[in-house]
Amino acid sequence: MLANIRILELKRRLSHAEIKKVEFSDYMHNLLDKHNRGEIDNYSFLEFFYKKMDGKNINEWIEHLDNYAADCKREINRERIKILKNFSRLSLILLLAILAVAF
Repeated sequence: MLANIRILELKRRLSHAEIKKVEFSDYMHNLLDKHNRGEIDNYSFLEFFYKKMDGKNINEWIEHLDNYAADCKREINRERIKILKNFSRLSLILLLAILAVAF
């Protein structure tokens, strides 16, 4: 039961990280498009590109979110394995109980 709740929370976090990654990627692409169209000069482009937001620039945020998403996926798999192990143990106990009663 707790593993299922944990999986739901990890999926929520994973989804949020993926949404934020898309937002940062879109921002970066829009910035590059504006630079390529001449709407912003090189200095402004570099200033926006390397601007720190909560201690990270765009590329660092995208990398951080990729790593965070991978961590969430690993944790989801660990929780699923816990569920399967618990189910296997319960199944074995039930099987042994049935065999004990049958013989």
